[in-house]
Amino acid sequence: MESDAERTQAAADTAHLRERMTSLLCQEGLPRATALIVSLLIFTPGAWSIAELAEELRVSKASVSLGTRFMEQQGLIERVFVPGERKVRFRVAPDALEKAWQQEMNLLKAFSTLLREGATTVSPAQVAVRRRLTEFADFYDFLVEHIPELIAHWKGEKDTVFTDGEEG
Repeated sequence: MESDAERTQAAADTAHLRERMTSLLCQEGLPRATALIVSLLIFTPGAWSIAELAEELRVSKASVSLGTRFMEQQGLIERVFVPGERKVRFRVAPDALEKAWQQEMNLLKAFSTLLREGATTVSPAQVAVRRRLTEFADFYDFLVEHIPELIAHWKGEKDTVFTDGEEG
């Protein structure tokens, strides 16, 4: 059985980790309110309403609405409807990691296409530039080809480590 002191320490440790995650996500370009939402949803069970998120994170409901809309479009979170409640709740989507990587692979494919087009467009005299563009495109194509294999492998490993029925 967990003591009050252990619960208090766990809450403090989690708050610190959430702040570190928020900082990392902001470094990657997410607006702070969106990063706060992601961090909270990842580190807590259940689903949160816009009003609850705004209150907990001390940000405006408008910021929460924008952040949740963006993350929902990315497939990272999903809407949850609770019977008897009128408000919408949000939680991390069960397949959020796969959806995030699918978005990344789509971006890599687009970059590869653009780079290959660039390699055919630059002057034939710019050998170094053509080589660089082709090498970048080859690298992105390599990632797009192998990431699905890695995800499938991870899913196989995950299924042997985690048990079904855990609340997320």
